[in-house]
Amino acid sequence: MNIATIEFLLFFTASLLFFLIFLALYYLWNKTSEIEAITRKSVKTITRLSGGTLLGLMGKEIWEALASDKLPEERREELGNRYAYILQRHIERVIEQGIFDNRKGKSEIPNQEIAIGGTKGEVQSWIPEKYVKTLYTIGLDAARPVLENEQTDILMDRIRDTIAAMLSEVGLGNRLDSIFSRVRNNVIPQDDFETEEDARSP
Repeated sequence: MNIATIEFLLFFTASLLFFLIFLALYYLWNKTSEIEAITRKSVKTITRLSGGTLLGLMGKEIWEALASDKLPEERREELGNRYAYILQRHIERVIEQGIFDNRKGKSEIPNQEIAIGGTKGEVQSWIPEKYVKTLYTIGLDAARPVLENEQTDILMDRIRDTIAAMLSEVGLGNRLDSIFSRVRNNVIPQDDFETEEDARSP
């Protein structure tokens, strides 16, 4: 066996070994990605399924029941009274998530369903995806280090308009002022930005 043949066999063996190592690494990487995807999906599923019922309804059922005309007036009023706080907290949670994610340098739209703590335990709350996206974007914008008066006014108008649209869908429009006031004060306290009166004061 001459030197050329030996060199060829060594090169072939080394190439084959490198190829096998590459295949093994690719297989491990692919399996790891699959496991991570399954884990993320499982976590989201657990999040969506967490939380209890509100008068026998949960998640999307609450929203659809209030948005329809099928509930008796007394039951509708009771459900609306108890859901108002749940919806308020859900709105706040989505905006807060946007603020938190902005500060962490990431952006990931939250789930439509989350568990909200109520006076009688957790309730599974659901809001339409379009509102989740809008509220989350508001949170991202609200995380700016300093908000000028005009920027703050625009931000507040966006929050109020979004809440108004949501409440209109579920027949709770008469609660707009109270819910908006609490959301505004809980998510973006007045002390965090300069008001127009402060700007005019000497």
